[in-house]
Amino acid sequence: GAVPPPPGATPPGAGAPPPDGDRSRTPLIVAVSVLGVIVLALGAFAIWQLVSGDDEAAPTSTTVAEVDDDEVLLEPVAVEVPDPFTDSAAVGEAVLAALPSTETTLPDVSTGAAGGAVNGSAPGLYGGTRDAGSCDPEQLIAFLQANDAKAKAWADVQGIAVADIPSYVRSLTPVVLRRDTRVLNHGYKDGKATPRTAILQAGTAVLVDDYGIPRVKCGCGNPLDEPPAVTTSTRYVGTRWDGFSESKVVVVRVDVKVEVFVLVDIETGVPFDRPVGTTGDADEEDPRTTTTTTTTSTTTTTRPPTTTAAPTVPSGDRSQEAIGVVQASLCGDVTAYVSGYRAYELQTDLYEVQVDITLDSGSWTAYFQVEFASEFPLVNPQNSESAALLC
Repeated sequence: GAVPPPPGATPPGAGAPPPDGDRSRTPLIVAVSVLGVIVLALGAFAIWQLVSGDDEAAPTSTTVAEVDDDEVLLEPVAVEVPDPFTDSAAVGEAVLAALPSTETTLPDVSTGAAGGAVNGSAPGLYGGTRDAGSCDPEQLIAFLQANDAKAKAWADVQGIAVADIPSYVRSLTPVVLRRDTRVLNHGYKDGKATPRTAILQAGTAVLVDDYGIPRVKCGCGNPLDEPPAVTTSTRYVGTRWDGFSESKVVVVRVDVKVEVFVLVDIETGVPFDRPVGTTGDADEEDPRTTTTTTTTSTTTTTRPPTTTAAPTVPSGDRSQEAIGVVQASLCGDVTAYVSGYRAYELQTDLYEVQVDITLDSGSWTAYFQVEFASEFPLVNPQNSESAALLC
């Protein structure tokens, strides 16, 4: 008979056993395959959640509520506003007093006249007290860091991460508004930032960014943004202060990045320099300024009084001609609502023309610049509202 195989040998007709390495890899391959299926399933579930927009599973999409574009709240200096973000971080905030009669000259300055759009980089647009800040950035930072929900809503308005609040606030510059200024203010209510268009009275302490745009109202810590345009539906809410006029309100627009702000001392009227992101400790005398006891229409920080017609001008001035150029450029149906014109020489061959518009809902002022440097006069509207009046 056949001789049986020795112990441990493979019987005849049987396949050879798998090598030891293959035997150990088999369960590993199975495990990797199962893990891959799980990963794919989790990925598909995550994508489905994003696409489906499951309200119950997803966190709140925003911490900023909607804004009523038509209502404008008047906010006087140092008066508590509804739903403030923080305690006041303002230092010595008060209504601006009249400056001394001595006028201060700023070379090559064109900040606009009584109202309309102004460039955030314009020298003399803002004021302050030399060697002293009008706002305490560290106090604002400390409050937000101690209030997580408010910090999240505040950061969302500014378009930054919560972790970036300290560095962002320290990059801002404390100044004082020298003109009544329209902004988009944000209070805090029910876990959200509540936007409302507001007019901040001259004298209000704010923090501005390196373009000169107001970003924080110091008296309440509220974040600020650029406001929506005024329309025929705009309505003003609140108590009007002495000297308030819609036609004198300014809106600050982005122009160029600033390294040093030229501020006007709110006590002496003398300009000084404040580097961006400093709080008064680095203030210096502005080397370009001179102080005299006379004024001119082109280089002083004050403007001629408001009238309904162009002021008396010296021989050679083209203010009346500038008004005529703007009149000829207005749409025909607009002229019926015009209640007055004013013109000021900004520099040689450059004039600003203000057009007062009176509607049933209220009054506002359009702003244009007229250039005579070229063969034909050029009319440049200074904001979108003014541009809409041209044909």
